[in-house]
Formats: sequence, C-alpha cells, structure tokens
Amino acid sequence: MSEFYTRSDLVNRTLGKLGVRAAGQTPSAEDYDNVDGYLDSTLASLAARDIVFVADADAIPSAFLNDIASILAKDAASEFGVMAEEMSKIEAQAAAAEYSLKVMQRPTTSFQRTKSEYF
Repeated sequence: MSEFYTRSDLVNRTLGKLGVRAAGQTPSAEDYDNVDGYLDSTLASLAARDIVFVADADAIPSAFLNDIASILAKDAASEFGVMAEEMSKIEAQAAAAEYSLKVMQRPTTSFQRTKSEYF
C-alpha cells in the first residue's frame, strides 16, 4: 500500500464512488476532466474551513484518500445527473467524511505536566 496517492488516483476513486467507472475500466476523458475540474476548489474549501490541508494534490496521504473522494463526489455529482435518492446517500457520506477528517486532524493531548516559570 502506498503512503501517498496522486491526483489521478483520487479522481478515479471519486468516479468509482459516483458509479461512473466500474472496477478495471478506464474512465472517459470527459468524465475524468469533469471531476478533475472540481478537485482544486474542493481541496481549497477543505483547507479554508480548517478540515484538512493537502499541500500537493499529487501527494495525498493514504489516510485521507477515501474521505476526500467522498467529498469530491458530492461536489461533482451535479455533472453526472445523480438522482435525488443517490444524492442524499452521497451527501451523507461526504458529511461523515468531513467529520472523519476533522477527527484525524485534531491535536492530541500529551498528558505531560506544564512547568511554570516565575519571573
């Protein structure tokens, strides 16, 4: 398993979540470009809302891949004519993905005592 994934891996995973690409199939250039067009704005939105910051779209940490793909699927779903029932499922997965990313990014407690300095 790779430690990092590329932009192409993320777009392909997103197309799979949208049901556009079956396993083993190569997506059409138009479908790929439709999703790829949303990628930068989605990553910028996640960073602006302090959910997760991905510095390089060609070096996405493996822990973030599925969650970002779910959020990207929600953003790009309108390009693929997703029906209302399926859209509500995609939106629920995106909300769960945002929460998951927040949990992964929150600071941990060190449980160490703080030393005081008196002036």
